[in-house]
Amino acid sequence: MPPKYVTVESLNSQKILHLLNQEGGEARFVGGCVRDHLLTQSYTDIDIATTHVPEEVVRLMDQAGIKTIPTGIKHGTVTAMLEGQAFEITTLRKDTQCDGRHAEVEYTSKWEEDAARRDFTINALYMDAQGEIYDYFNGQEDLANKVIRFVGDPVARIQEDYLRILRFFRFQSYYSDEFKFPMQLEACAINLEGLAQLSGERIQAEMLKILSSPRPLYVLMVMNKIGLFNYIIPNLNGEINFGALKQLLRIEKFYPEEAVVNPYVRLAAMLILGNYSQEFILDLGSYWKFSSDNRNFLAVILSQEHEVISDMDRAAAKREIRVLTKDYFIATCVVRWAAECHFVDDPEKINQAYKELIDFAKGWKIPIMPIRGRDLLDMGVGEGKEVGALLKKAEAVWEANDYRTTREELFALVRSEMVS
Repeated sequence: MPPKYVTVESLNSQKILHLLNQEGGEARFVGGCVRDHLLTQSYTDIDIATTHVPEEVVRLMDQAGIKTIPTGIKHGTVTAMLEGQAFEITTLRKDTQCDGRHAEVEYTSKWEEDAARRDFTINALYMDAQGEIYDYFNGQEDLANKVIRFVGDPVARIQEDYLRILRFFRFQSYYSDEFKFPMQLEACAINLEGLAQLSGERIQAEMLKILSSPRPLYVLMVMNKIGLFNYIIPNLNGEINFGALKQLLRIEKFYPEEAVVNPYVRLAAMLILGNYSQEFILDLGSYWKFSSDNRNFLAVILSQEHEVISDMDRAAAKREIRVLTKDYFIATCVVRWAAECHFVDDPEKINQAYKELIDFAKGWKIPIMPIRGRDLLDMGVGEGKEVGALLKKAEAVWEANDYRTTREELFALVRSEMVS
């Protein structure tokens, strides 16, 4: 189900803010929703900062009949649910102690103190119900100039939470065209060892967002240049294939569907020519905490067992489509396409071959094997290996006849094999 886009100007958003601006309290929208509102971009999350402590937030919401969830009560965060939309409400805070992953906080009534603990200037923006912007660190100017800049001392901000290194590159990939202040990048480079403190889930979340961004290539290349991947990809002993990724980004323009424009496909393109073992791929998926489906997806695309190449004949293509499924086959095609194009001077022939191959896969209706193991058991075939062996022979005949062999013909074949 696609995300539900919201706005700070919606009736529900304004209602929540109005409730929090009662009984001597004050509330403002904060962070990403303000940033994207100023950019006139769509967004799905509404964050609110308030001078009310969590208990008061819960009480005010209860009085209005709005359900609350104590999602981060230890750190001052309550989530209000109104007509299916979540509003994350956090009491103004300042950090008292940080260990690189977690922070001890205490509440404050000062908005600038709350802003000072945020990661980047473009995320330290506040907006009240009337639309007035409160900007304590020149975030609007940085947003207009496409600058990603830490709030205050970049080293201090990073050492409060090393995830901010990955977030720095993520925001670069979405909101900036270049690294304009070397000191910001240098602060990341000298703190890379801190990434070892992060969980695989946190690394995965940021990396998938970077890989899903509109302009991932130059950001990933800079990450590689400073040696970042050595800290987040276990046993990395080959080169990252940016040439294939560059080709893949071009290919995506031909096929903008999910089977192609996919962070896992982009990751596969980066690794396609590294001769990485299946064990390496599975270890990466395990470290980054991919789901088993996504681990398998990546392993299949990078597997050398599947002969998906530009000049494969249609019989081989049909066989691989049946084995892999259409989405897996198409994803494998585009990654191999990107890899092949990287090594030729004139890629037009390869481009045309893969376009035809993918179009064929999209249009071909995968046939269903006319007989199954249960049919053979009903015929009196023994259990286990005998059923599997006969079914495999029948499938080979069916496949060799371009899937035209009928159910009755396959039954006749099985009977003859049983007699012999």
